[in-house]
Amino acid sequence: MQRLKDINIISKARNFLVFQGDVESLASKQPKDLTLLFEQISGSGAMKPDYENAQVEKEKAEEELKDFYQRRKGINSEKKQFKEQKDEADKFQKLTNNRDQIEVQYFLFQLWDIQRQMKGSLNMANLLGKDVEIAKAEQTKAEEQERSRRRALAKEQSQLVKFDDQIRDKNRELKKVRPKRTKILQQLEHCKKKIEEERAHLQQAERDVSKQEATVDKLERDIKDIARRKNKYEAEITGEGGSADITLATAQLEQYNKLKSTSKNQTMALQSKIDEVQRTMRIATENLSREEGKLSQFCKTRDAQESRAKNFELRREKLAAQMKEQEVKVLELTDQVTAHSKTHSRDSTKLENARAQLTKIDGQLREAKADKNESERDRKFLECLEEMKRLFPGVKGRLMDLCSPTHKRFNAAITVVMGKNMDAIVVDTVETAKSCMQYLKVQKGGVATFIPLQTIEGKPVDERLRNLGGTKRPVVDVIKYSADITRAIEFACGAAIVCDTLQEAKALCFGKGRASKHKCVTIDGTLIRRSGVMTGGLTGVESRAAKWEQKAIDELKRERIQYQRDVTALQSSVPSVERSLDEAKSQLAAAKQRLSQFQQDMEITTMNINKLSAKVEEKEITQIEDEINKYSQAAAKAKEKVTVLERERDAVVDQVFAEFCASVGINNIRDYEGTEIKVQRERARKLLEFDSHISRLQSSLEFEKSRLVSSQVRIAKKAIAALQEEFGLLETQSITLSESMTAIEEKLATLINDQNQFKTKVDEIDVSVRELKKQVNSASDHLNSAQQKMASKLNDLKQARSKRRSLLMACLVEEIEIPLKKGKMENVALAGMNTSADDTMDVDERDVSVSEDVLTDAGIEINFDELSDEIRSLEDPSDVASVMAQYTEKLKKIASKIDNMAPNMKAVEKLDGVRKRLKAIEVEFDAARERAEKADSQFRAMQKKRFQLFDKAYTHISGQIDTIYKELTRNVKSRAPGGTAYLTLESNEEPYLYGIKYNTMPPSKRFRDMEQLSGGEKTVAALALLFAIHSFRPSPFFIMDEIDAALDAVNVHKVATYIKQRSGDFQCIVISLKDSFYDKADGIVGIYRDKALEASNSLTLDLRPYDDTIPSQG
Repeated sequence: MQRLKDINIISKARNFLVFQGDVESLASKQPKDLTLLFEQISGSGAMKPDYENAQVEKEKAEEELKDFYQRRKGINSEKKQFKEQKDEADKFQKLTNNRDQIEVQYFLFQLWDIQRQMKGSLNMANLLGKDVEIAKAEQTKAEEQERSRRRALAKEQSQLVKFDDQIRDKNRELKKVRPKRTKILQQLEHCKKKIEEERAHLQQAERDVSKQEATVDKLERDIKDIARRKNKYEAEITGEGGSADITLATAQLEQYNKLKSTSKNQTMALQSKIDEVQRTMRIATENLSREEGKLSQFCKTRDAQESRAKNFELRREKLAAQMKEQEVKVLELTDQVTAHSKTHSRDSTKLENARAQLTKIDGQLREAKADKNESERDRKFLECLEEMKRLFPGVKGRLMDLCSPTHKRFNAAITVVMGKNMDAIVVDTVETAKSCMQYLKVQKGGVATFIPLQTIEGKPVDERLRNLGGTKRPVVDVIKYSADITRAIEFACGAAIVCDTLQEAKALCFGKGRASKHKCVTIDGTLIRRSGVMTGGLTGVESRAAKWEQKAIDELKRERIQYQRDVTALQSSVPSVERSLDEAKSQLAAAKQRLSQFQQDMEITTMNINKLSAKVEEKEITQIEDEINKYSQAAAKAKEKVTVLERERDAVVDQVFAEFCASVGINNIRDYEGTEIKVQRERARKLLEFDSHISRLQSSLEFEKSRLVSSQVRIAKKAIAALQEEFGLLETQSITLSESMTAIEEKLATLINDQNQFKTKVDEIDVSVRELKKQVNSASDHLNSAQQKMASKLNDLKQARSKRRSLLMACLVEEIEIPLKKGKMENVALAGMNTSADDTMDVDERDVSVSEDVLTDAGIEINFDELSDEIRSLEDPSDVASVMAQYTEKLKKIASKIDNMAPNMKAVEKLDGVRKRLKAIEVEFDAARERAEKADSQFRAMQKKRFQLFDKAYTHISGQIDTIYKELTRNVKSRAPGGTAYLTLESNEEPYLYGIKYNTMPPSKRFRDMEQLSGGEKTVAALALLFAIHSFRPSPFFIMDEIDAALDAVNVHKVATYIKQRSGDFQCIVISLKDSFYDKADGIVGIYRDKALEASNSLTLDLRPYDDTIPSQG
């Protein structure tokens, strides 16, 4: 590649080869692409990597220098800031020292005033102690007498309890026996009624039997009488014989008999039919008489049954009324039982639930050991607090009861921040607080702090404290409370911040750039005050923090008291409800028994009514009437048939007796026989009547015998015997139960009498106990009065002592150096570890005097010599208050100045550190500046060299391109000048980084962009640029492939002429299909297909011998 470059052949620029497509694309190249082509031609493109590397090094060095500059600038700013802070810290230290001196004087004066008050209270307490001893001896004597009488009273009361148990047992027995006896008496009454009813039924049945027997006797007599009369009639007709009026001669009589025999033979068949039909008619007639008799008897029986049924119906109506009345009573008793059952079930369930809850709460309290941890004083204070809430509506409660931590892990932190305010009582006004103080003093309820919402001052939390990040947040945000106590919470917590870790708290309070002071506390109870003092592990924090959980225990205790009251009330009400329920159940059982008996009677009565109302008229009577109709119809049909048959028979007889009748002188033989037949028929009729009557009477007799009325008598007698036997058993049971009840009642009366005697005795003892109680109360009131006075002084002494200890602890925590004669301030903290925060000075039972040891605390004796004699001689409280106010005003002014300052106490140390860092950064800054200058020098040298190479090529090509373009576009014939072409740089300082614009103006045409030129004009412009580039770095040969494709003949000729003129400078090889190039060429090479070889082949023609104008060496 280097050898090609030595002969000016650049492969990337292709300055030795031009294809057809390259011509137009060259004219249309963008400025940047054209610049890249110039870089390849000039050789400046080879320096691009070195140029860019030098530029990067330069920028890197400048950036590094800029960074060092900024760091140096920042350190100088810090130096200035810390110098100002150092001056402020010096001023702050002077104010702090002055404040510390005043604070020592202030606390020393307060301790001296407390010491003076304690001495006065101590002397007065010892004087009152003697009165307490005397009152206590009187009270002890009275209490001993009272206890003796109470023991006697308890003994007698225990005997009364035994009587109560025995009476309760007897009442229980009586309660069990009485319902049984009541039930037996009810059953006896019912059984007695049943016996009376059955006896009435028996009497009715016996009357029915008597009536039935009389009826049977009468029927049998009637049957015998009818039979006798029938026999008598038959005997009469047998003696009378015939009674015909017509007398025949012997011959006529023989003829008559002969004809009669002939007619009988001829009418035998008809007569048989007539006899058969008459027999059928007779049977139907007899059956008809029998059924009519039965119908008559059934009607009589129906009337009797209707009468009995009416009686039974009246009884049923009476039973229905009694049943309805009893059902109403049963419903009422059922409602009572249901109501008592519900009440008993509800009360029993409540009692069980109350007992279960009471057991559960007792277990929870045992687990929490609440009863052991709570002292009598705490209970009394809580009782006083509850009473104050009731008496004074403005009392809200203890602060710890009105709020709670959002999570138990904040218990210790909130306890430390609130301090003594945690047990403070929140009230609405100062007047309410004063009333509560007076009440506590009267009730000896202890000491309490009050927070009046009306006058308390609490600053709202700054919203910026909520955006500190991390786990830092205001303490008030981790407390749940209602809106009405917001001022109390803000007063107790202030602007304190809670953090999870001590590192966060230290970073906030002592960290870099601290703009303001903060009071921080960690969740383990470590406290960092605004002054920077840090305390942790304070004694009693855990026990006091446990008070948050004590609230749940207090709630359990209140629930226990409520459940105990419920259990007591239910234990007294449940037995009463049980008694009412048992009584109602007994009455309900008796009512149901009576109702059941009524229902049985109703069933029996209804059954009898159903039996009597068997609807004889609809069944039996209807059946009998059907039979009567059937027999009547059968008799009528038989009679009609007899009539027809008799007519046929009479016709045959008339034919046989026709001559005989004519000879005798009668119309027909029936006139003769009519009288005889009439007599026979009359006799037959009467006999038939006798038979029918007898048949009817026999049917009635059979019906009466089939009624079995005597069986009802036997059933009634059997029922009466069973009921009498049952009545005897019930009567025996009733007598037994009555004797048992009488014995129980006698025993119960005896027990009640004995109980009343014991009650009289107990009442006498109780009266003596009450008298002794009055003496004890009198002695107790005397003792309480003395103790109250002494307690008041002891309370004053305790408050003074507590106040002194608080002042000493404050001095220890705030590191205020109080002058001491003996002891150490650290002993105050050690003494606090062994004494609870609410410790009081109880009076000894044996010795009520108070030792002077209370005047000292933890073995510390304070040196008050620094106080002036004038101050130590003050006695008037107003003078003491005036001195206190002066100290307070001084401290307030100094504190105001200190609060307005935010000194950085480590400013001196940080200022020295900043100076050392500034010195080190100066050295590094100088080294960076040298590196930046060196990199800039190297970059500028590389920039200059690259510019020179590029500018050399650009200057040459831009100088040649206009000349070449004019030659290519010049008109030879008119000798008009050619067009114009020129190159323009987008940047003259660093042209290789920007573009090169190429513009041409063909002859006689206005200026247009390259894109607006025709294809031929673009080709000419591109050839002019190619020839100009080639003139800068001419290669030994130049190959052009069909560059004339877009040119017309004139332009092809111009291009060929230009190439011919330049052929002396380089060898030009042109590939073309146009003959304009052929006559200008020195030689022609043709390519053809060789069919014999099946390959391409070439022909070469040297044209130089044929052109005289071209020298042979050209």
